[in-house]
Order: sequence, then C-alpha cells, then structure tokens
Amino acid sequence: MDTPQDHSTNIETRLGMLTVKLDALDRLINERFKLSDEALRLQAVEYGRRLEILNHEQARLQLDRERYLPREVYEAQLKAIDTRIATMHDQLISYTARERGIIITVNAIIVLISLGVGTVGILLTSR
Repeated sequence: MDTPQDHSTNIETRLGMLTVKLDALDRLINERFKLSDEALRLQAVEYGRRLEILNHEQARLQLDRERYLPREVYEAQLKAIDTRIATMHDQLISYTARERGIIITVNAIIVLISLGVGTVGILLTSR
C-alpha cells in the first residue's frame, strides 16, 4: 500500500505535470491570439488596397462620363442631320438641273459644316 509520503509525491508529480500542460496551453493560446491579430491586420491592409483600387476605378469612370457624348445626345444629333438631309433631298428633286447643281454644292457645304461643328463639339466636350 501507498504511504502518505508516496501519495504526497504522486500529487506533487501530477501537479507538476498539470502545471507544464497549463503553461503549454497558455503559450498555445497566446500564439493563436497573436496569429489571429496578424491575420486581421493583413485583412485590413488588403481591404484598404481593394478600396483604393475601387476609388481609382470610380474616378476613371466619372472622367469617362464627362469626356464622352451620351448616346441619347449623339442619336438626337444624328437624327437631326438625317432629317436635314432628307429635307434637302426632297427640295432638290423639285428644282431644275442647273439649280440642282448649285443646291447640291450648297447643301454639301452645309452638311460638311454641320458635321464639323458636331465633331468640334464632341472634341470640346472630351477635354
């Protein structure tokens, strides 16, 4: 049978082993917290990087919106030019041959000027 001294030694040995295990567990928990904190820091850095990219992309898109003519405006101008050409064509049919030559030249000049003004307007809005 165990003596009280053996029993006391056995308890001390067990307590020593438990202390070692608790110290190891404490180190493990502390290391886990350190790694978790580092992971959160890296995640925050990555989120910051991604937000910076999105902000630059948003600014680039805004510049594109300011620089280019909206489709509706372009289509309205194109429709107006088409209407003007159709009107000139109808007028041209009603004139004599000599008048047609003069009118064709004048209308061609008007169309070229209209296209030039539209192009200059587009170029000016793109700056």
